Parts: sequence; C-alpha cells; structure tokens
Amino acid sequence: MQRTTMKVLLILAAALLGSVTLAACSGGGSGGGGGGGGGEAEGIDLSGRSQFFDQAEYERQLEFRTTDAEGPADQPWIQAIEPEMVDTAQFKTPPPWNVCFSNAAIDNPWRQTGWTTMQAEVGLHDEIGDFNAIDAEAQDQKQISDIESLVSSGECDALIVSPNTTATLTPAVEQACEKVPVIVFDRGVKTDCPVTFIHPIGGYAFGADGAEFLQDNVDSGGKILALRILPAWTCLRHAGTRPRRPSRTQT
Repeated sequence: MQRTTMKVLLILAAALLGSVTLAACSGGGSGGGGGGGGGEAEGIDLSGRSQFFDQAEYERQLEFRTTDAEGPADQPWIQAIEPEMVDTAQFKTPPPWNVCFSNAAIDNPWRQTGWTTMQAEVGLHDEIGDFNAIDAEAQDQKQISDIESLVSSGECDALIVSPNTTATLTPAVEQACEKVPVIVFDRGVKTDCPVTFIHPIGGYAFGADGAEFLQDNVDSGGKILALRILPAWTCLRHAGTRPRRPSRTQT
C-alpha cells in the first residue's frame, strides 16, 4: 500500500475523528491538531482528583494548545501537532483497495455525525474499491469478534479501528497487525503495532477551552448547565475541566 493510500486512510480516520472526541476517559494517549488559548498547567497539581485524571497528560494537552499545527492551512482535518511520520512503502499494493473499519459505536450525535462524514469522504476516493464497516455497538466483545471476522475474511487491504476501550481491545488489534496494516484513531491501544495512531488533542484541552470561554462570557455567580454525552457518563466532569481562576466565581 503506497503513501497515497495511507494518506487516504488517514483522511478517512480524521474525518470521523473531527466529529468524535470522546478520548478523555479512554486511558489512552490523546493529542492532535488545534491551538489557541494559553496553557497554565505549571504549578497546578490535581493528582488524585479522580480515577480518570492524569497529571502528565493534562499538562501535555494544555501545552499543545499553544503549539502550531503542521499541514495545509486549508485542510485542518489532516493537520497534526508534532507528528511522527513512518515509511509505509512495505504495504504498497495497486488500487482499488478494500478498506475495513471497526467502529466502536454510533450511539450518540457526535459519533453519528463523524460516521456520516466518513462515508462522504469514502465517496470522494475512487481508489477505494470497497468500504466494509461494522458497528461494535459500544461492546468490547462484539468489537473483538468484529475485528477477528474482518481480518479472517482475507478481504481487507487495511483495517481502521476506533477502539471501544483501550486495554480490552489491545490483543485483538495486535492479532490484526500480524495480517494487515492497522490504523487506530480516537482511543488508543496498549501496543505500538498499528502503522498509525491518530488522536485528538484531548479532553483536558477541550475542557480547558470550554472553561475559559465560560469564564470570559459568563458573569460572576452565573449558573452553567452541563449536558452529559450519554446517560450516567460522569468522567468528563473530572477529566475535561480545569481549576477555575481565583478572579472568577463559577456555579
């Protein structure tokens, strides 16, 4: 699979990732494009605040907010922050290519929008002969079975995976890597076998941007309504926000 092919696959993953940013609670690394805002992580220690909080990742994401992204200015969806490029010449095959996709879920508006965007992107590339996608319905065991089925079919020139969870999906991804080039995006896995890992700037950075916007636009003492992504989804309350500045009161 030549470089052009890998670029197409990265664009497909980025198309979905642009609308899906639920990595804050995944336990995997989070990074990606974007900028703006100032990181003020130095001197702030929130260790032990919750089971989801990672101090080092928090500081890394806030630093990324002021880092210039690399890539074409008119295509922000393929920009990246401090990317580590790899040579994919070993995967070169002639088109058309059969691309397989194991999706964690389409159970909320973010993921539904991303999925719609990804399908539209597929339609722009004649070099993709077949696009076979399976929805894991937010179930680890189903996604493990989905990945095994896709790989064993022998009909995947490449496999894109959006893991439902990090640790549980790692063995399935490792087994897939032995058969086809694998691209993982959004949540990570605990292995470096995928050819590429695409991840968002992260929930801490998103939370910091959101908190600063509210701080700048809501009067002192104002009430803020937060809507959960899914029923009983609470980790973003801890992982996605940052300490309020002493000069502003939030309710």
